[in-house]
Amino acid sequence: GSGNIANGSFTLVAGNANSAITSYSSVVGGQNNLASGLNSFVGGGNGNKASGIYSTVVCGYYNKATGKYSSILGGYNNSGSSYYSAVVNGKQNLSAGYSSSVLGGNFNKVFGNYSSIIAGNSNRVYGAQSSVAGNSNKAYSSQNFIGGGSSNVSSGTSSSVLGGVSNKVYAPYSSIIGGSGHKLYGAYSAIIGGVNFTGTSASTVYMPSIAFQSTGSSLAYIEILIGDWDMDTNANVSISHSLSSTQWKTIRNMSATIRDDNNANYYELNGDANGNMGVSSTQFTLGRTTGGNFDTILFNATSFNRGFISFWYNPNA
Repeated sequence: GSGNIANGSFTLVAGNANSAITSYSSVVGGQNNLASGLNSFVGGGNGNKASGIYSTVVCGYYNKATGKYSSILGGYNNSGSSYYSAVVNGKQNLSAGYSSSVLGGNFNKVFGNYSSIIAGNSNRVYGAQSSVAGNSNKAYSSQNFIGGGSSNVSSGTSSSVLGGVSNKVYAPYSSIIGGSGHKLYGAYSAIIGGVNFTGTSASTVYMPSIAFQSTGSSLAYIEILIGDWDMDTNANVSISHSLSSTQWKTIRNMSATIRDDNNANYYELNGDANGNMGVSSTQFTLGRTTGGNFDTILFNATSFNRGFISFWYNPNA
């Protein structure tokens, strides 16, 4: 090679315009590379720098391993700035937490200790012992996990988001599984699927509907949300069921459970002549009795799921 510089004891330089300027440092290929940390190593590429003690850059372009025992295994403009930090390929990734790593992707940044990002783009990890995949996801607390999706946030201790879009978990030990636009504030709770749920209660599971079917049985159990219903103002509400023209005729044992505005008490709609319900080919119709128990300000909240409709039906009809 040519234009190489070797300063310090037991240094080794090959390639072009490379420099190894500290004892036991080496650059074995490429060009414009620098190994300046004690026992540092650059394997090749262009414009790479290994300045941390025992740091390594294997290849790639303009990568920097500045932390002690840090390593960069290729890619472009990646940085490992903390002890035992690592970046494996990708572009403009940063591993800045103790023993943290970025395994590919672009524009990812890890600041938490013992944390990682697995591919994707523009992800951030600030908490310790946390992991993120997907795109534009953020983990703020310790032991967070985001398993994919985009624009998700996990900020409660030991909380997680398993995919979906724009889901946010703020409570500890809670999870959102799929769906979009969810917000979860209740500890030890979960949201499964659906769109735009807000979960505020602890130890609660939220989902848009649930179905069970046992082997050998012709009937399946379904539960759907009533959704928004200001019962003080509106005597009736309709909820679509999406069953076929033959399936809806097999509905059995249907009931509606109503909850008050504080989510403190649950009631049967048709109990004590306080309401009624019916079903047609396209929807359920629920009604409350004028002057009855539900015709009060205790049931007038809006942007609030009023309760649940449950029933059995034959899915093979």
